[in-house]
Amino acid sequence: MTRRFFYGYWILLFFFLCQIFWNGLIMYSFSFYVNPLHEEFAWSRAGIMAIITIVYLSIGVASPLIGRLNSYYGEKNVIAVGASLLGLGFVLISTVRELWQFYLFAIFLGLGSAAIGVVPASAVISNWFQKRRGWAIGILGTGIGVGGFAVPPIVGAFLIPTFGWRNTCIISGLLTALIITPLSLLIIKSKPADMGLQPDGAEKIQKNDETPPTVIHEADLNLKMASRTPAFWSLMIALAAFTVANNAIFQSQVPYLQGVGFPLVATASVMSLSGFGSGAGKYFFGWLGDHVQAKYILVIGIGAQVTAITMLMTMKSTMPVIILIVYAIILGVSMGCWLPFMSLAVSRSFGLVSYGVIFGLMNLIFMCFGAAGPVVAGLIYDAYQSYYWAFILSYALHGIALLAILLVRYPKIRVGTTT
Repeated sequence: MTRRFFYGYWILLFFFLCQIFWNGLIMYSFSFYVNPLHEEFAWSRAGIMAIITIVYLSIGVASPLIGRLNSYYGEKNVIAVGASLLGLGFVLISTVRELWQFYLFAIFLGLGSAAIGVVPASAVISNWFQKRRGWAIGILGTGIGVGGFAVPPIVGAFLIPTFGWRNTCIISGLLTALIITPLSLLIIKSKPADMGLQPDGAEKIQKNDETPPTVIHEADLNLKMASRTPAFWSLMIALAAFTVANNAIFQSQVPYLQGVGFPLVATASVMSLSGFGSGAGKYFFGWLGDHVQAKYILVIGIGAQVTAITMLMTMKSTMPVIILIVYAIILGVSMGCWLPFMSLAVSRSFGLVSYGVIFGLMNLIFMCFGAAGPVVAGLIYDAYQSYYWAFILSYALHGIALLAILLVRYPKIRVGTTT
């Protein structure tokens, strides 16, 4: 008998597309708007680029709320509204005349991105995939890398030069709203049980009259219960420390490399290779998560990133180009650990009952501390005219993250029968 195509793969493909849209159109492409905006309004570069910080913070603040809204109204409805809001944000930005309007409409981008981003995606995918959950989360994360690789050339080399930045915003907004919104309503089913299916496409579970005397289950904890466990706070500390260090290095590498003599084309290649490595890293760490505890994903990611920092600190423009390529790929792969780690750590530590809320809270930490990383590195450079102490701080933060994650012990619920 031929097995039917597992519907969970359609769910995964849809969320893969969502990650391409919001990451490709905003996080990886928005820098192409800087020069046109500066030329038209004479706004400062820092003032224009502040939109990325606002988007980051908006996504972070909205993430726990999105988790709760998913529980009340269902993921497909929240995603549909979010895609429409994201599209509206782009269209509104196309009308700006003042910088404060730019900042205000950036909040729309952040809220919409949160609603179609990794919080609802990982929650639904965790319901549909159990044995291959890490693999599925890895595929989801690869969508971020594909967005970073495929979309920027279209936006920066074709749309903006051909149609102008305002029309490019309108096109981006309409595409997002008209594609993601209806697909969400048509495709998304929150749980396989909604279609009479089992996770991973398995056959119906065999029911036995008797339950073994002692069975170990994954914990199913709500936010209040989870916050009382040491694992919750260890995960939060590890994520916060890693995220500050990660973003500080990622956003500082271009000016640092230019400062030691690398040309602009070389530093641009580093960013591209880092994006490619990040996509590959998400897939690798997702696969790995099906075979090891989630905390070891972060342990390996920390090790790779410390290696990359060490290479960066010793980089000279006279070194062979292969050294720069290896550095960029190692850094990118290390950056790919965050999504598989966060998703699997939450689902395996606390279960799926309050997954959306807990993961949303972790995403708040990730986004807010991520926004702080480049600022901290910049302040250190302004004070010392060198990134040396920013690198040292990153070493220290990685040490804190490593210690915190190794202390994680997963809570379990022991269920037994009475005799």
